[in-house]
Parts: sequence; structure tokens; C-alpha cells
Amino acid sequence: MLRPTSKTYERTPPIIQRRRRLTVGQQAFLFTLPAIIATVFLIGFPLLYTVWLSLHRWYGSHEVPMDWMGLRNYADVLLRDEYFQRSFLITAVFTVFTVTAAVVFGLGLALLLNRKFRGNTLVLSLLMIPVVSTPVSLSMTWRYILHYEGALNWISRSLGLGTHAWLGTQLVIPSLIVVDVTRWTPLVMLIILAGLSSLPSEPYEAAMIDGASSVQMLRYITLPLLRPFIGVAALIRLIDAIKTFDEVLVISGGGPAGASETLYMYAYKVAFSFLTFGYVSAVLILLFLFILVASLAVVRLRRASW
Repeated sequence: MLRPTSKTYERTPPIIQRRRRLTVGQQAFLFTLPAIIATVFLIGFPLLYTVWLSLHRWYGSHEVPMDWMGLRNYADVLLRDEYFQRSFLITAVFTVFTVTAAVVFGLGLALLLNRKFRGNTLVLSLLMIPVVSTPVSLSMTWRYILHYEGALNWISRSLGLGTHAWLGTQLVIPSLIVVDVTRWTPLVMLIILAGLSSLPSEPYEAAMIDGASSVQMLRYITLPLLRPFIGVAALIRLIDAIKTFDEVLVISGGGPAGASETLYMYAYKVAFSFLTFGYVSAVLILLFLFILVASLAVVRLRRASW
């Protein structure tokens, strides 16, 4: 009988040799592969199905067959649909004002709360209430506040300023902007506040030795170092502002006379009022492309400012 030699024990099984050949990146890919497959299935399949549905005319019933439309739905939406064009303009105005105001006020609150004072944690907790509240309950509260006989007009009458139609044609979009800004500014503040807590102290110490003022340190040290965090906050708010739906549905319902009908609100009405699911799929794909282009523009602007 042959006795095993020491070389036999030193030999590594082939399966272990193949495992050792995998790089760290390959191992990471294998570990994340189940999550990637789940993401592709949950996001990729609905997206492809929506694209396929946008090329047909379908009314949501299996009794009525689908008709191939090609790109006709997209042409009708972009060139002939005046309501889509109006909703696009309303969404663009709403997004620009809400994102800009949320970033500016969030930055200001973050700079104030970055200072240590008594009750700092309590103030921060109170400011986060709109973020953690459910959208429908918060929107219902604002609806009663902005009602013609609501709290805001009661305060206005008490001050001798009369009553105003806050949800009327002229003031409904500014009112919705105020609601959205008060709801999401604390989130922007929290992101920037996390960035402030991670800034290095060496530049500030050197600036104090050189005799720089607080305004100069804010302009030449704090703001440049906070650009990545401000960019992330602006990108998150941009995507969310374009997709605003629950606030509009509960507070104004897209009215009056379509004055607050955002793109998502328009798609909702077209889908469930007229059951034109092929047409509304084209609207949603165009909305997806709008969000994608706007997000890429923000990312490119953020990289260019570094």
C-alpha cells in the first residue's frame, strides 16, 4: 500500500484554487448578484412593460384588443396635448421654486443648528416632524389651514388683511410650494448638517490664525467643502419634487380648473378617468426621461463646481 506523502497534503483542491482566483470585485459582484437580479426584476420589467404598453392603444380591458400605435402616442402627447404642456410648465415652475427654497432654507437652518446651544436636540427633533409624518395626514392638515374658512384666513382677518383664496387659481401653486418647502426643508437641513459635522477643523484653525472673519470662513471654506452635500440634497429634492402627487391630490386635487395639475396628477386623471392606459404610459415614459435628464444635469453641474 502506498503511503501518502507530504506533497499530497500540500496540494490544494481545484475548487479552492478557482475560488482563490476571484478578485475582490468579482467576489463583491457575486455577493450582490441576488440583489441585482431582484432589482432588475422589480424595476426593469415594469419599465419595459410600460414602454411596450406606450406603443399600443389599450383601454384596460381584455375584451378590447390592443392596437399597435408605434410612436403615435408620443407624438400626440408632445405636439397635440395642450394639457400635458400646461402640466409640464406647472411642474417645472413648482420644481424650480421648491428645490431652490428648500436648499437655501435647509442650508441656513443647518448653519444655525451646527452651533451648540441649549435645546439644540429638541429644536432638531421638532423640525423633523414634517418629514416623519405621513403625507396624507400632513396634507389634510394643510388643506384645513388653507381653506377659505381655515386658520390662515382667520389669522389674516384678525390682522385686518381680509380673506384670500389660498387654493384659488392665482395662489394655489404658491400655496403648494410653501407646503412642500416646509415639509422637505428639514431633510435638506439634516443632509447638510451631517456634512458640517464631517468637515475637517484644520482649515478653520489656519484661517483663524490668519485673522479671517466668520463670513470669510463661511464663503471660502464652509460652502466649498459643503458642495457635495448640497448637490446630493438638491438631487434628492429635484427627483421628489418632479414626482409630487400626494400633496396635490389631497390639498387641491389638481384644481381649480387644472391650475395645480402637475404631471403625475395629469397622468393619474388620464389613466383613471379615461382608461387610456397606452396613452398614459407614453406620458409616464416622457416623465421618466424628464427626471433622468434633470438628474444628470444636476450631477454634471455638481461635478463642474468641484
